[in-house]
Amino acid sequence: MSKKKASTSESTPLGVVFILLALVMDGVTGGVQKRLLADMKRVQVTPQPYDLMTYTNLFMMLFALLISFVLGEFTQGIAYCASNPKHGDYYKKDSIGAI
Repeated sequence: MSKKKASTSESTPLGVVFILLALVMDGVTGGVQKRLLADMKRVQVTPQPYDLMTYTNLFMMLFALLISFVLGEFTQGIAYCASNPKHGDYYKKDSIGAI
């Protein structure tokens, strides 16, 4: 039998930074949601089951749109979608599925 070396993978420093940033932002989101729930309880408002998730995702979508406009990638994405109409059904299904 031949012995094969286990493949090793290297992490780039930028990848590690992105993972750490994602963890930090996840913690920030959780903290903000806990504070929001406490504030809502104080004013006697009961959120519906998916309210926090819906508003968090809405904020993230709007922020992503803003960043894509600032970086000039929004128009590139629209141009790609327009130049590949055969994928139109997938775009529709994905956008409806996200809602």
